[in-house]
Amino acid sequence: MFRPNILLVRLNEARDAVVPELLELCLRVRTALCLYAPHPEKQLGDQGWVNVWVRDQGPDWQLGLRLSNLDLALLLAYQIALSWKGRFRLCMAVPDPETAARARTYLADLMTLGRLQAWGEALVVEGSFPDVIHQVPAADLTLLGLPREPNMAFLRDVIGTVDGSCLLVRDSGKESVLA
Repeated sequence: MFRPNILLVRLNEARDAVVPELLELCLRVRTALCLYAPHPEKQLGDQGWVNVWVRDQGPDWQLGLRLSNLDLALLLAYQIALSWKGRFRLCMAVPDPETAARARTYLADLMTLGRLQAWGEALVVEGSFPDVIHQVPAADLTLLGLPREPNMAFLRDVIGTVDGSCLLVRDSGKESVLA
């Protein structure tokens, strides 16, 4: 447990079954949950790059003080990049060119309003998330949002696709990158 409100658990297949219980507990006590899945060989690699996957924010594309399970991932990416003297990349998969334009504007505004430009950049790729995750440049650590009802088999596939360690993040609801 990290102060003020983060439960960090090293993920392994034996713990997959208890993830829903951990999520429920963390939701009840308003604590964030981070599941760490280290790469078996690279661990944290060169400690240079962090990728943060952002979900498609359509149809509204509105920024606010409370982002949809994104605040903690962005704050962690910033803090890790700062600590590593590295950088982070906000990545988003979108279905078409029109959505890609809105996504670029959204991520640019997020970077500006969150004062993150010095440490980060944004990348939008067209296609479905599982199909394009390997198209983005590799990172030493990849942060992914953890849904309220996670499909652990799907998340395991994603973790296996990423050429680095992963951190699955669920906000506590108390964080705000724009505050």
